Amino acid sequence: MKKLVVLLFCCISIQLSFGANLTVRLGNDTTFCSHNLEATSTDTAFIGSRLQLTGGVPPFRYQWSCNVRIGSTVYQANTFLNSDTIANPYFKDYFLDQTWEKFTLTVTDAHGQMASDSIRVRFSSWGIIPEPCTILKERNDSCRLPARCGVGGGIPPYTYNWTPSDALSDTTIEAPWCYTSEDRTYSVTIVDSCGCSVSSNIIVEIVTSDIRQNDYKEKDAYMKTGRIYLDSSYSNCQFFLFTTDGRLLYSGISDSEIDVSSCTQSHCNYIMLLKSQSGKHYLFKLFNP
Repeated sequence: MKKLVVLLFCCISIQLSFGANLTVRLGNDTTFCSHNLEATSTDTAFIGSRLQLTGGVPPFRYQWSCNVRIGSTVYQANTFLNSDTIANPYFKDYFLDQTWEKFTLTVTDAHGQMASDSIRVRFSSWGIIPEPCTILKERNDSCRLPARCGVGGGIPPYTYNWTPSDALSDTTIEAPWCYTSEDRTYSVTIVDSCGCSVSSNIIVEIVTSDIRQNDYKEKDAYMKTGRIYLDSSYSNCQFFLFTTDGRLLYSGISDSEIDVSSCTQSHCNYIMLLKSQSGKHYLFKLFNP
């Protein structure tokens, strides 16, 4: 009987020394705003911040793993995390693809017990063209302001907020009608479904002169094989070349010959705006044969 009691005591002691079963919980899948991280610091996107670890016997060892494919290359966790051997690392770099990627944390306790859990991570990324979007408008005309002019990315659906509200049909839609009769700059903030935001500016310029229809046979201005030829009277003007929907392609100081072949295509129409030093506007519709 004494031997049986001693044996039972030993079994209980061994079970207690190993502790309860080790379990790992990482919490819900997470979306980070990459554009906000670029504007502040990359050490604000922590993975494992909601880690719940129960059971096991400390000290614990941690190992993060992933298989993120970019092109033909597969990247491991140490490419993206500041450390793949701590419980709560932060992202030192991120992937531009906005799809979900799985990260797995494996925890090993002092007695070799292992447990793991996975979490999916994605980054909502915005892309912005530095130049503001410019819309040309006649004084008594109206135009629509495109919120996503020069802006791409985010994860739909989106919400919009335009400022100022003056002369706009609606400040909460993607492309409101604009009725302003003077030059004005509007700002729009776009927020995606993950709460990630971006802001950009739309410039509305009022055209005060008539559009002059020109082709490559006319004298004042014409376009041929990606080059614009101007009469000498238009030299030293501010020069802007737009697509017919108002997207700015090129800007600079005008000369008798301007090479725009890098941003234009054959058999297309373009709008050219010249601003003289005296403040006079000249607007031409050009065709690149």
